[in-house]
Amino acid sequence: MKKELKTDFAIDAPDTGKMLTLYFKQKRTHKSLLSRLMNISLTSLNYHTRQSSIHTKTLWNMSLLLKHNFFAEFAAALPTDFSSSAPIDNTKDEKIAQLEHRIEILEAEKAVLISVMKSGV
Repeated sequence: MKKELKTDFAIDAPDTGKMLTLYFKQKRTHKSLLSRLMNISLTSLNYHTRQSSIHTKTLWNMSLLLKHNFFAEFAAALPTDFSSSAPIDNTKDEKIAQLEHRIEILEAEKAVLISVMKSGV
């Protein structure tokens, strides 16, 4: 007997065919060139745009060739409270903290300059 995964929410998996079609349209991608680079026929590439799912390896290769992270689009469709073993990129947070610290220093310097100008020194 097949067990079904029970969840308290329903999320439809992203439709890769629609995702690819939208990407090709927005980026005006030459599918014939992509199919040659992937070493598949244009018919096969068009087949992928009509299907709701795709092999991970095929999507991986498309991502590499197009320099577009289709997997990030999948990740964005999942709830934010899901766990992941992917390394967390904190570089933006660190840069923001550095800039906030720099703002504090500049505001303190500005206050000192204003007080010196008011005192007439």
